[in-house]
Amino acid sequence: MKVSVSGLPEFYAAHPEMTVNVQAPATGLPHLSPGIGIAIRYGTGGWREGRTLQLFDERVCPVAAPALLERLQAEGVGLDRAPLFHVRSPHNQHWAGWEDYLRARGIPRARLSGQIFNNYVQAAQAALDGRGVMPGWRSIASRAVRDGALRMWQDGELDLGTSYFVTGARRLSGPGRVFPDWITAVDRAPA
Repeated sequence: MKVSVSGLPEFYAAHPEMTVNVQAPATGLPHLSPGIGIAIRYGTGGWREGRTLQLFDERVCPVAAPALLERLQAEGVGLDRAPLFHVRSPHNQHWAGWEDYLRARGIPRARLSGQIFNNYVQAAQAALDGRGVMPGWRSIASRAVRDGALRMWQDGELDLGTSYFVTGARRLSGPGRVFPDWITAVDRAPA
């Protein structure tokens, strides 16, 4: 994805008269309610409120600090034995974890042990520190991969059938239509 909260300065440059209030609910599934006219959602779609447009498909690939990844590969350690970081919270159950990834890849693992974090930022920092391998969601980890801070597990990218969507109230007008139109246009622009 080419836009994130860190991409909002580009929106503000194009629309200095507007403000986007960013809220990240604990559930990760924002709902349209009074005061919230637009929601960016992750999942398989099918929301019935408002008008929903698919932005992009999400993919996951194990990522780690380059030095750790090189060491694991040199030692012949695969994902069946690599030190894994888990992100688990009662509020993020709609995100796939290592169990889903390894099952989809057909990779058996005797024990699904590893360090557990309750948010992705903590896990990402530990991965950047070179302590383990974490699921790298393309929309979140792509900048660190592009900058060389993290490296993708070779041939590890997987599509789990999830996407990002933007949902707006059925009758958005004026300023309420500008942001969904902008984010859709930015997402569809060539990289």
